Amino acid sequence: MGYEANIKAQNIKNTKASMNFTINMPGKDVHIKTKLRGNFNVYNILAAVGVFASLGIDRDTIEKIVADVHVIPGRMEEVKSKD
Repeated sequence: MGYEANIKAQNIKNTKASMNFTINMPGKDVHIKTKLRGNFNVYNILAAVGVFASLGIDRDTIEKIVADVHVIPGRMEEVKSKD
């Protein structure tokens, strides 16, 4: 049995410093720009955005909240080395 999701991430673009993608939801698209990286964070953000939307938080506020999330030190953080 296959089910169609109501919230989907599309056009995921990972760079060295950030990630951008669009979340398609019934009635609106949310454009995500975040310093978080890694596909696992797409799932985390999808879950958070679903909760925000269910609470009636508007699209612009959701986009700002996600953009303001900072990388947790030591988690998917770039380590620079002379080697």
